[in-house]
Amino acid sequence: FPTRRSSDLDRALLRRSLVWILALGGQPLAAVRVYEHPDLSVAPRDDYELLCLTDLVVGLSRARLFVDAQALSERLGRVADKFVASDARERHIALGAWRALARLAAAQGHTDQTYAFILRLQSLGWEGGFEPGSLMMRSRAQANELAAVDEIFDATMATVPRVSDRDRVRLWGQLISAHVRLNDVEGGYRALDRLVTTGLGPNVAILNSLLAGHSMRTDIDAAYALFNRFSEYGIVPNIVSYTTLIALHARLRDPEAAMSIFRQCARDGVQADQPAWTTMMNLFVEVGHFSLATEIYQYLQAHPDPAMRPDSVSTNVILKATVASGASVDATLAFFRAAIASGVRPDLQSYTLVLQSLCIHGEMDAAEELVVEMGAQPGVSLLPPSRGMLDADVHVVGILVHGYLNAGETGKARACLLDMRSRGIAESSVVYGLVVGSFLRAHPLDGVAAATKLAREFLNDSPLEPQRRTRPPRSRSEEHTSELQ
Repeated sequence: FPTRRSSDLDRALLRRSLVWILALGGQPLAAVRVYEHPDLSVAPRDDYELLCLTDLVVGLSRARLFVDAQALSERLGRVADKFVASDARERHIALGAWRALARLAAAQGHTDQTYAFILRLQSLGWEGGFEPGSLMMRSRAQANELAAVDEIFDATMATVPRVSDRDRVRLWGQLISAHVRLNDVEGGYRALDRLVTTGLGPNVAILNSLLAGHSMRTDIDAAYALFNRFSEYGIVPNIVSYTTLIALHARLRDPEAAMSIFRQCARDGVQADQPAWTTMMNLFVEVGHFSLATEIYQYLQAHPDPAMRPDSVSTNVILKATVASGASVDATLAFFRAAIASGVRPDLQSYTLVLQSLCIHGEMDAAEELVVEMGAQPGVSLLPPSRGMLDADVHVVGILVHGYLNAGETGKARACLLDMRSRGIAESSVVYGLVVGSFLRAHPLDGVAAATKLAREFLNDSPLEPQRRTRPPRSRSEEHTSELQ
């Protein structure tokens, strides 16, 4: 970094350039650290400040770090309003900011907020073409409102005449993706047929979306039938295509077939990216090949390309391996701390897996300290923890209750349960199953029926139906982990 003797303009320009490169280059958290760095702290130029904040929100949104992006959104809106009021000639910079905010809202399924941002953009003279319809489709899709997605698509196609063929295909892709996301693969194919009748063809993202639908259903025949049709549309499979097939075989616990696809990917000249390696790593953990998973993780750690380095998803795979293999608490904690020190942002699943290891080994004091740490603000950034809610959920509480019961600390287990209820989280089948397991472990000769009775008495015969809280869309980490599992 430049010294404080450097001019304010030099420091502002360096800050702006680094934020742009890092935020849009796949390293938004590093961009945040640059943005906050004291050596680059200067009286901000309004245009540079607006551009920096816009790039940060875009980069964090692309990485699905929605909590972090949302933390910056109010500041971005204020700076954009101030900029428009002071310099109407550079209004396009403010338009970029409001578009970033609209996309952030749409990605989280905040329909009313998305519409409000669109109106704000239009008040500044933004025409937008097909983009308002695209944003509302994305928002409705995240809210699982498929009928609304169909209506907005038809209205956009009918009312926006000047749309390029490329943008039309992208809009069709959003429609198909929405159907597949809600397990309506058949509806996705009907939309594909309609697209073809217009004289246009699908892009690789559309075919990958349909391929993912077959993978989620573990329909191996349909998946390969579609994969073999890529060439009919003039489409060359990309790394996402191959990774989707690898994930399909991972669901079927077939490492040999997955390795075959991985090698075919290399023979076809397609370079494996970090998600592809992580998918293979997870498969090895699932089938018990822990050493192979560790080798992949070490390969990613040492990779010269920062985009290949481990993130919370790949780190959670190894944490899952430590639990499954019965590794010591010291080994699990050492790995967890080293991952954080290397720049990995732990998410809720990271803490849950470490907590599980601690409770299995009866380290309840350390488990309590971890739960406190889980809700603490990180020291390296002014932004809050990202990737979903880091307050204890039903899984965390269930693991704690299970650990306390196994350690013979019934009072603490009951206090934990009451605290969970006081925060509006009802004990679901997750907690019930763990409590039954604890009593069965304590009284193995009495059988499951007796353990079930004891569990019901412990839970005071409370209803077991889960009361679900409204949560934001899943983060990239949660989505990817769910797909892997």
